[in-house]
Amino acid sequence: MTPQTDIFDYQTSAPCHRDDPDTSRAAAKAYAKSGSWGSHFTMLLRAVEMMPDRTACEMAAELVGLDRMQIIRRVAEAIDCGMIERGERRVTAWERRGAYGYRITDKGRGYLQCAANGVGSAQ
Repeated sequence: MTPQTDIFDYQTSAPCHRDDPDTSRAAAKAYAKSGSWGSHFTMLLRAVEMMPDRTACEMAAELVGLDRMQIIRRVAEAIDCGMIERGERRVTAWERRGAYGYRITDKGRGYLQCAANGVGSAQ
């Protein structure tokens, strides 16, 4: 098992791929610095909490403000940080080859509670 990434690593600089050009790295840094990353991450966690076992496409169909790719990126980060976990793989109308649903963890619930109370950087 690999160690979990700290949520604060993402809040200070959004992740990039190793081979991303400098322009992508600059855009990721600006995205994290603007606060958009944190608000999108919080939106995802709230969606997973309210809609357990939904896939990224199912959440995108119901969640205003984030598209499927934004959800998929935040899902990977949330899993990496231990905030959500994969559920069962299943076939949906949008994902005929199957996709995972997601569930929030206790750590994710704690993050949302801090965000609701304006505690720390979970805002």
